[in-house]
Formats: sequence, structure tokens, C-alpha cells
Amino acid sequence: MDFAVRLLPILVMTCAAMLAAAYFGLKGRSMAVRGMIELLILMPALALALVGALALANQKLDGTKVEEHEVSVTKRYVVRHTGKGGGVRISHHVHFESWRGRLPEMFEVSGETYALAREGDVWRVRTGRGLLGHTWVESMKPRN
Repeated sequence: MDFAVRLLPILVMTCAAMLAAAYFGLKGRSMAVRGMIELLILMPALALALVGALALANQKLDGTKVEEHEVSVTKRYVVRHTGKGGGVRISHHVHFESWRGRLPEMFEVSGETYALAREGDVWRVRTGRGLLGHTWVESMKPRN
């Protein structure tokens, strides 16, 4: 989510440019209103696709060497999310001491990874710096 928030200005400018191009391209045509409505409906999907493409580029085009950090698990917990329809979604979270000298590193993890994590255990977390400056995780495993 942090990555999408950091990209928000780019997304807003891209969407505004697309709307302006569509407006001037469709101006005076009989189907202009319909075209603008279709574009407005597709805009969230286009924005999501842009975030996904940038996240993929951030990791796959990152030329820096992957770094390995040995850090302690500081906290683990489960959150139960209840939807409007009564459905329940469970998310598992693990916090590690920071290797960047700031607040703890927090991750939503799978149930399997959560089951392995115990507070105080030392884990190996392999990260990349990211082409766009957003750190990505290659792996996280207990040190054994």
C-alpha cells in the first residue's frame, strides 16, 4: 500500500492527462459523452494496472545486489476482518527489528510463515533496494 501512496501524484497526473486527451479527442462527436463515461469507468482499472506495472518494474529492473539482514522478530499478531456480508478474512502480521534504523519492519505474511515466527527468533530477510526506491522482499526465513 505504501508504494501506491507514494505513486499517488503520478497516478493523478496520468489520469488527468488521459481525461484531457479523451475530452479533446472526443469533443464535438456524437459519442463523446459515452466515451467519457466509459473512460471514467475504466480509470480505476487503468490506475491499478499502472501501479502493478510500476511495482513489477521496481523489482524486476532493480540492478542492485540483494541484501541479507539477520533480524529479530519483535511482534506477531492476527487480525480478523469482517466484511459487510458477514464474511471473515484473517491476516497474519510479523514485525522485525529494523535494519534501516527506524520503526520496526512490518509485514503481512502467509499463515505458514506466521506459524514459524516466534518473538525473539532471528530471521534472515533478503531485500532489494528497488529501481524506484521502494524496498522489496525476496525471502524471509528463520535462521537455522
